[in-house]
Amino acid sequence: DAYRQFFGIPCWQQIRDLTRDIDLNDAKSLEEVSAKLTSLVMDHPVPRAIEVALTERARQLANSGAAIATRSSAVGEGGERSFAGQFLSILNVPVDEVVDAYKRVIAGRFSERALFYRLSSGISEIDSPMAVLCLTLVPARASGILYSRDPRDAKSNTLWITATHGLGLDIAGGRAPADLFVLSRK
Repeated sequence: DAYRQFFGIPCWQQIRDLTRDIDLNDAKSLEEVSAKLTSLVMDHPVPRAIEVALTERARQLANSGAAIATRSSAVGEGGERSFAGQFLSILNVPVDEVVDAYKRVIAGRFSERALFYRLSSGISEIDSPMAVLCLTLVPARASGILYSRDPRDAKSNTLWITATHGLGLDIAGGRAPADLFVLSRK
């Protein structure tokens, strides 16, 4: 709901107009549209109710002594057309920067990579809203990603775990090496 409140019909019309005739094989065009959409998000005001909710949540986390992370969770992410890891997560966010972090996470939805994938897969903007979560950042010795099924075969009896030392932020985006463990679901 916050995503829909943040954007609304006028922004979705601008997004539609900017992406309607984009040539996905033209890297320069994709870069230009990505920059325009990122600016659209960063220049757009966050509705007061969302700003208050984000700030209150961030204060609650900070008052408990926790570090704060902001990350995305989009409708359809991790499904048949998986775009997990294409969006931005921001770690160690100060309370007074949580609203800006919210906008940066939303803007990450329009990176060249995410835009290319969504448009080439036929995933419309309006049908794939994004939540931005304010979470406790767990200081991790190791971290990773668990796929409850082999991502290439939904009927598989295996699960996959990718893992690395420290925070696994760059694993999801494919920017860091990780160990892969393939386990029987039994």
